[in-house]
Amino acid sequence: MSNSGDENTAVFDFVIPRGDTGACCCNDILATTFAGSQCSCNANTLSFNNNVVVSGNSITHQFGSNTVKIEEDGIYQALFHSTVSTHGKISLPASVTVQLKLNGVSLPGGTAHHTFVSPNEASTISFSIPFSVTAVPANLTVTVDNNCINFTDSALTVIQTCKGDD
Repeated sequence: MSNSGDENTAVFDFVIPRGDTGACCCNDILATTFAGSQCSCNANTLSFNNNVVVSGNSITHQFGSNTVKIEEDGIYQALFHSTVSTHGKISLPASVTVQLKLNGVSLPGGTAHHTFVSPNEASTISFSIPFSVTAVPANLTVTVDNNCINFTDSALTVIQTCKGDD
């Protein structure tokens, strides 16, 4: 700090030191969608038919598949949303639960639930959950517990937030 003014009008000049430039950090990401509508027939897993963003190699998905593969240990964040509506002649009230599963095991907090009370009802369901992967490859799926629900414009985004060796 220095004073570039005079004794009556002080003007302080501050210099803030700049640190070293670190390495660029660009997290791996995969965003996949299912444009249009799919029925959760037989309480299946949801599939995704359009990979809209793929960056890096730690997260992979084959078009039309219901499985996202995690190829590297680390911490990940999964974000899911979809519009849900009833399909066919379903008795009301009816509920649906969607769960994120890692290697077939439900991830705590990776759940969305809705109860339908009217025949033409539609609702948006979503969840966002961090999870850890310690053994690869790992399979990530979105499962549905009711077989008479339409899922429209579904999206699943998975972001690697921290590599396993960090």
